[in-house]
Amino acid sequence: MKISKRIKNCSTAVVLILLSIAGYLYCKANTLAYEGEIGSMYMPKLLFVCLLVLSVLKLIYSLKDDPTPIEVKIDKKKMLTGMGTIILIGLYCVLFKTLGFVIVTFLYLVGQMALFCPGRKRWGLVVLIALLATAATYLIFAVAFSLMLPLGPLKNILIW
Repeated sequence: MKISKRIKNCSTAVVLILLSIAGYLYCKANTLAYEGEIGSMYMPKLLFVCLLVLSVLKLIYSLKDDPTPIEVKIDKKKMLTGMGTIILIGLYCVLFKTLGFVIVTFLYLVGQMALFCPGRKRWGLVVLIALLATAATYLIFAVAFSLMLPLGPLKNILIW
């Protein structure tokens, strides 16, 4: 397939701009009323703003790329990994309130590690890393920063 570097980079930037706007609006609509401005959706909103800024910069710089079409080989493995990541992030956002931070973060990390580590996996290690990362993240945000994170079914178990 022939496509110019300009078209490829511009289209990627536009898709990322649209995803960042959609993600920011989703986070803004799902901010819990009792949290105030800095709550569980503050960091996701900040990351979506950063993604938007970087995507706009990519679009601006992409307009300077060579418009000559060249033969492009599509790496299906990379494409599936990228699509899988977008799907995992979408599921994370949708399930965040229902299942809570701890469960959804653990499942997201296991899924993301499964995507980025193709082939034979050491599932025990994957689960251990996801468990430790989730616990550390929860302790940092809920205990150290006193953020009110949705806990879902674990709300009666995790009291902090």
